[in-house]
Amino acid sequence: MSSGVAILTFELMDNHIHVTLYGSEEDIRSFFTLFKRHLAKWHKCIGRAVDLSGFNCNLRALNSALDIKNVLSYNNRNGFLVNPNETPFSYKWGAGCYFFNPDAKQRYQEKATRMTLAQRREILHSHAADKIEHLKMLDGYVCPLSFCDIDGAEKYYRNASNYFYEISRNIESQRLIAQEIGESICYSDDELFRIAVSLSKQGYNQSSPSLLPQTAKTELACRLHYDWGATKKQLCRIIKLPIGLLDALFASPQR
Repeated sequence: MSSGVAILTFELMDNHIHVTLYGSEEDIRSFFTLFKRHLAKWHKCIGRAVDLSGFNCNLRALNSALDIKNVLSYNNRNGFLVNPNETPFSYKWGAGCYFFNPDAKQRYQEKATRMTLAQRREILHSHAADKIEHLKMLDGYVCPLSFCDIDGAEKYYRNASNYFYEISRNIESQRLIAQEIGESICYSDDELFRIAVSLSKQGYNQSSPSLLPQTAKTELACRLHYDWGATKKQLCRIIKLPIGLLDALFASPQR
């Protein structure tokens, strides 16, 4: 449907999508236009009114092998981060759950069935995919293993352990990418606690943020809030500041 473009990974979110693609800028923009067109058509066919006028393509160039690895990790991390009931290997609406997951890949080999012509037409409400014959279905949807170059994407990591570190521990690279693309990023309490401990050690020679004096706690709270997106409730839990003080400090409704 869109030649010249390879999908390395993607994650579908409630109101946006993260995709790591290989191809020229022209081909990638054409790919997005095609995707948006079929998404609008699908909504129309099922009788759902949706305004996609604000759904636009925000491209970020990949400049090195390390950059590609960081962006792959950022994308795959997004799928499970917003839902505490998900893990990197359980979020279904993306390709991340198949990275370094031999059991999932074996299940795909054993259970996936070839997508029929009728199924392609039913989903797209179009004949545009009539010539795409390699897609396979698993659990009622098209499996990413049949259209994403996951094997190629995995080569940017040294091994499975390196991949797991990048999506679960390399918080700094995730923050930098979020800043570059203008996106806020959520961190769990555990992640923010590790950040708070590190900043507390560096700035105040104290490994327990909750034991800092009040002035230092306030300074640390500001750094965690503005640089790392920590909410006031998280700051209450992590550095033990009262919510009233945080409300006054950040002058916004309680979060």
